[in-house]
Amino acid sequence: MVIQEEDEEHIADAMAILSEHFVNYALVVINDDGALHYDYTNFRVGRMLFRDSLEDMSSDLDMDFFEFDEDDLEDE
Repeated sequence: MVIQEEDEEHIADAMAILSEHFVNYALVVINDDGALHYDYTNFRVGRMLFRDSLEDMSSDLDMDFFEFDEDDLEDE
């Protein structure tokens, strides 16, 4: 699948905004048709950001900071 021209314009806008505020960045999008597009500032940065992101996503989330008392929850 190929990203459409309209999607390319939106991606270019997003990349322009990222480049104004960050030295290193990576961007991944998938449109409604399932077409995937990714871009990054340079190969090494892209590889590191994507690899570290995948590692973070596959690790267990530490939810110890999120504690609540069930009695405080209201039934709707």
